[in-house]
Amino acid sequence: MIEPGAADLAAFEVLFQQSSAIGATPAGGLHRLAASAEDGRVRDLFREWLKEHGFEVRVDAIGNLFGLMTFDPQAPYLLCG
Repeated sequence: MIEPGAADLAAFEVLFQQSSAIGATPAGGLHRLAASAEDGRVRDLFREWLKEHGFEVRVDAIGNLFGLMTFDPQAPYLLCG
């Protein structure tokens, strides 16, 4: 099993905190409607994070965002979400 390093966990926590602030409500919730300005901001944030961490970024025809990391070009993709 691959264990993430402390730097990986710290980077993910920063991303999580930044994305949680986009669309945050005063009561501690989150309000970020699809196709809203907030949705666009968090998608841009995530896209940049993926690029900075070595992922190939793809967006499908309906706007789903994928971060791909190819270790073996002959192997099938494993999707997590």
